[in-house]
Amino acid sequence: MKRILVPTDFSDASRIAIGHALEVADAAGAELLLLHVVDEEMVASAQLIGIREVFTMTIDPTGHAFSYEAPHESDYHAHCAEAACKLEALLPPTESDRLHTMVAVGRIADEIVRVAGEAHANLIIMAIQGKKGWRRMHLDSISERVVQKSPVPVMTLWLPRHTGSGRARATAMAD
Repeated sequence: MKRILVPTDFSDASRIAIGHALEVADAAGAELLLLHVVDEEMVASAQLIGIREVFTMTIDPTGHAFSYEAPHESDYHAHCAEAACKLEALLPPTESDRLHTMVAVGRIADEIVRVAGEAHANLIIMAIQGKKGWRRMHLDSISERVVQKSPVPVMTLWLPRHTGSGRARATAMAD
């Protein structure tokens, strides 16, 4: 095993998955790539919350009212810069050329699969959270899409919703 991809949304479950991935990477001598995907749909919808910022009112000579202003590229850059700082904070304090971070923008599951292929990952380790009983067997929608589309094996770690601390025990489900 050469490279492990760990997508994170910065939740407690993701932090536990990162801890497990660090152990696996150390044992296998593999590189670890932490990935956060900035959901382009969420950035666009966040723009719609402040309608005045998204729509620019202009009136042309014929009386037609407004023109639409698309989300600015700087909005994506702000989200990406914040995510990059958070990713760096998740890495252990030791300097290693085997630990890397990456921020991507797009549809979350699609970007995870794309990065796994482009980075030549051998394994994806990701967290799922919050389902109990029979619903536990059905992964959350992002994890499910990654498992279905991934060109490499995916290990999912399940963290029950009622255990909110980072010290909680995760149950591994190999897919």
